[in-house]
Amino acid sequence: MSMHGAKKRPIDHIRDGAFVMNVGDAADASPVMEFVPLGERILIVKERSLWEVALADQIDPDRTNAAIPHSQQRILARGTSDPLVGRILLQAKRLLDPDALPSTCDPVAGLHASLAFLHELATLQTEADDFRRLTEDLGREFSVTALRREGFSVPAIGNVNARGKAFVQSADHAVRNLWQLVCAFDRGLPEEVSWPKLKRRLEEGDDKAKELARMADQFSPGFTLLRKTRNAVEHPKPGQKVVFQDYRLKADGRVYAPTITVVEQDAPLSETDIGDYHTWVIGFLVDAFEAWLVNLCALHVAPSGGFETVVIKLEPEMRRYPAVAFSYGSWIGDQLVPHCE
Repeated sequence: MSMHGAKKRPIDHIRDGAFVMNVGDAADASPVMEFVPLGERILIVKERSLWEVALADQIDPDRTNAAIPHSQQRILARGTSDPLVGRILLQAKRLLDPDALPSTCDPVAGLHASLAFLHELATLQTEADDFRRLTEDLGREFSVTALRREGFSVPAIGNVNARGKAFVQSADHAVRNLWQLVCAFDRGLPEEVSWPKLKRRLEEGDDKAKELARMADQFSPGFTLLRKTRNAVEHPKPGQKVVFQDYRLKADGRVYAPTITVVEQDAPLSETDIGDYHTWVIGFLVDAFEAWLVNLCALHVAPSGGFETVVIKLEPEMRRYPAVAFSYGSWIGDQLVPHCE
């Protein structure tokens, strides 16, 4: 019986019927590799892209227009072959399993936060890659044209301040998404990012939680630098600012690549090559995401089938995707048996 009445209308037959959809486009005709359920949202991961499928009932829940089709939309030009997708979204899907975590956790909220984090990291990585290619091209051009009778011709990025500010803001957004992932394990945490608050709550727990509290200290300097840099970019004041510098010729006769300097009492950063800064920020954020995801799942995981369950790191030959390194395993007797994907 249709939810819209005892007698099915033509639109009900259409909506309730089976359908086939080829997901993808000419840029990625690879097979579907993964489905990621996000509540009412359906994500499909291919080798080189990530798609969202919207069913007609999601668009037209009252079934008023029979012409509304099911639809698909590419939301990221990165897929299972991309390490960021593996270490973030696919790893989150593997561990944020409702059957492995207690009801006090919210795996769907964690997956939403992971997807949002992936979007920000993809933005950061794209900027880092574009910046690297641009500096490489300018470097080659400079090596050919620099020596002129009238003096040096110093290369220029041109919009180094705008690009630098956007990168810093995206990194801060990523930290907020990571915080939402953490909150999916502890609903007593505040909405605003507060790593000290998380540490205090962990210190109130058992020995495993106290050990995780110590991990918070390891990441604290990095989070502080990112937050202070964002504050200095958006609200500069005396003694607190971020300076982005383009290529420049110095008194030693050398031309130096673009740099970032953070003037800040609590979290200063001396003049640093922007390319190196990009590499550090992306590496730090992905490492932090993976560490918190893995360790929070390990802290909260429930027994499976009466057997003790733990988070394990898979050997490379056991991984379906090279970047998805962690899974659940259960102790059966004296053997640790990995859960099958």
